[in-house]
Amino acid sequence: MTARDALPAVLGQILSAEGAILTDAGGRRITDLASGGLGFGLPDIIGKVREQAAVMGLSNRVMMSAPLLTLCRELAGMLPPALSNAYVCSSGDEAFEGALKLCKGLRPQLRRLAHIRGSEFGSLSYGRCLEEPEGYGQLRRFLGLETLTVERDGALPSIAELSQCYALCYSPLVRQSDGSLAALPPERLLAIAALARSAGVPLVCQASETCLGAAGTMFGHELSGVVPDIMVLGGALGGGAVPIGCYFTSAERAYQVYGCSSPAKHGSTTGGNPLSCTAALAALEHAARQKAPERFQALGKQIAGALPEYVSCVVGGIANLRLPDGLDATGLPGRLLAAGVLTRPPRGRTLTLHPSAATRPQALDAALDIIRRTFDDHRRH
Repeated sequence: MTARDALPAVLGQILSAEGAILTDAGGRRITDLASGGLGFGLPDIIGKVREQAAVMGLSNRVMMSAPLLTLCRELAGMLPPALSNAYVCSSGDEAFEGALKLCKGLRPQLRRLAHIRGSEFGSLSYGRCLEEPEGYGQLRRFLGLETLTVERDGALPSIAELSQCYALCYSPLVRQSDGSLAALPPERLLAIAALARSAGVPLVCQASETCLGAAGTMFGHELSGVVPDIMVLGGALGGGAVPIGCYFTSAERAYQVYGCSSPAKHGSTTGGNPLSCTAALAALEHAARQKAPERFQALGKQIAGALPEYVSCVVGGIANLRLPDGLDATGLPGRLLAAGVLTRPPRGRTLTLHPSAATRPQALDAALDIIRRTFDDHRRH
């Protein structure tokens, strides 16, 4: 979820969450089609977090723990072999900023960042500036940041242009001109990756949004077949229980910047604490046991089958809906929330749904019926 995806102001105090259902202070039950991830209050994850909290919850980042070491090994074993070194942070957004610091350490004389237009990087400083390259002028000046935008199609920058950047960043899914969220054609991303490597520029994949199955693959980078130089994970990795993020790179790049030390040059005080690492390990087990990528694919098919006249594109469980002509996009999240469905604000004329893997078919059908009636009522009037 990015800075643009602030939830409706009419969303009241949430007292509890179970699976994909939120309960507010008035006892109203709301189906969450905004948060994505595995869901909330999952017993197998919460149980292990509770056990770890009773033993040791937080620790300083310089303290190794069994959950931290096990998590790093587990994730490294699931990712391509080139991504062997893990650095654990407190969120995916923070991990992305840490990954950029690593890139800056690799090419310290440069100040320009390249990014693929429409990619989603999170809501911290660099993420905001890259998502909205024409905005945040004061923040960009404070950071001393210059950017190079690589378009989703058309001509690519030259090797000479790209070689002046210290990283090229992208996300597995990118916003299209109509506001929909979709994967770049694999051949396009392969061409961009080849260009980055010719220019000697690290390729950074921010995969927090697609982590643990949301796009129909375990992490999202598999959609294109491109193996990035640095991979950022977050979002669902915390299992809806404890926030966590991490970034992975090769041993060679890690040693070049960090040497033999732990990455104290980037890390929050309690990043990689036993509690968050335990939550992440439980989330990995849950995702494997529940076959999360296949589960998200089934959710996407259910949405496409229920709203065929409105669905423009589905990737895994992430579904893009075309808004009827004239429907007020600004007020739509509030209308749906009043009827019991939570969504993110539309982008352009597209409403993108992000169900969690815990969404039950009956609850999803009921939520989609509310969306259909809202759209159909507008068309009739």
